[in-house]
Amino acid sequence: VYLNLGERDGADEAQVREAVSALVPGAALAGVELYRSHSYLVVEPEGLEALVAGLHGKEWKGRALTAEKAKRRRR
Repeated sequence: VYLNLGERDGADEAQVREAVSALVPGAALAGVELYRSHSYLVVEPEGLEALVAGLHGKEWKGRALTAEKAKRRRR
């Protein structure tokens, strides 16, 4: 899952996980890939839609969140 919350927003992996657990209780993240402007959240396929729905359009510490199913990498 692509999430527009990254290092530039002052977030680290722990804060991304905190945001997810606060906004989507019970969401099970398998991993977080943190970048400057965004993060990729690794989640099991059955939890994908609930995670996107729970994060998209919400606000975290003054930041409006955008969450969507991540697109495949171009090679």
